[in-house]
Amino acid sequence: MSYSIFKPSIYLNDILSLKQQSDINPLNRSRICLHEFNSLEIQQMIINIKKSSYIPPHRQLKCKKSYMILDGSLILYFFNNTGKLEEVVHMDNNKKNNPFMLMFDAGRWHTVKSESNYSTYLETRNSYSLTDTEFSTWAPDKLKLIEGLAYINDLTKERDLQL
Repeated sequence: MSYSIFKPSIYLNDILSLKQQSDINPLNRSRICLHEFNSLEIQQMIINIKKSSYIPPHRQLKCKKSYMILDGSLILYFFNNTGKLEEVVHMDNNKKNNPFMLMFDAGRWHTVKSESNYSTYLETRNSYSLTDTEFSTWAPDKLKLIEGLAYINDLTKERDLQL
C-alpha cells in the first residue's frame, strides 16, 4: 500500500507523522497497523489519505469492514458488479448529518476519497487475506494516478447531480 508500520498505541504525534508520510509517499497515503500479524482474526489500521490519493474500487470477498473517521472528511463510493455507482456516503466527525462510522459486508465494491486535504480514519476488518482482495476491471489501475483522480472526480460530479 504505502508507508506502513506496526504500533499498538496511537498518539496525536503519530497522526501528524502519518500526514507527513503521505506527503512523501508516491501514492499519497500511509498507515499504522494496530495488528502485528496479517493472520490475526481482527485487524485495525489508522490510515491517512490525501485529497490527491487514488484507491481503485475493490472488494474483499470474505472480509467485513468498518471505517471510523478520526480527522477530515471522507467519501465512500459503493458500486454494483458492473461498476455502476449505487451509494455515496459522506463521513465526517464534525457534522451531525453525516456518519462518523460505517460498517459494510464482505463482497461490496467500494473506494474512498478524501474530501479534505487529509483524512485520517480507523479501518477494522476481519479475516483479511491479500488473495481475498479483487480490484475492479472497470476503473483505472492504482498506478494510473491522473486517470484515477479523474475517474473519482467524475464520481463526485455524479454524486452532486444525485443530491
